[in-house]
Amino acid sequence: MNLLPILIIEIGGFVVVAVAIWLDELFNVPHRLFGAPLSNFNLHEAGFESLAVLLLGAVVTLITWRLMKRISQLEELLPICMFCKRIRKPDADPYEQASWEPVEQYINERTGARFSHGFCPECGMKHYGEVMRDDK
Repeated sequence: MNLLPILIIEIGGFVVVAVAIWLDELFNVPHRLFGAPLSNFNLHEAGFESLAVLLLGAVVTLITWRLMKRISQLEELLPICMFCKRIRKPDADPYEQASWEPVEQYINERTGARFSHGFCPECGMKHYGEVMRDDK
């Protein structure tokens, strides 16, 4: 998941609000649009409101970034059977056998990687102990 576009849009929204504060202060938008009484330009008010919006934007963006990072980490977890090592297909029913596929098939479908099988020395001794001992 690419976080950058989401964060750019979020930051952009807060910048637009800060710009709107300055436009309101400079052009007296409520007076022009709704006939509200004229108000004087107040540099300190516009600056304070803009700063408050931008600080809030920074906090919200930081929280969003952290949450999106966490979601990405959780999405990267593979549900795998602790016995047969099959992987559950995304969004599949964990109680249906058809929802589970061998690790090799799962990786091959998503990456194109191909597998060649062998066995490590420990498994060789476990499953072929007699033959392994005779070869030595």
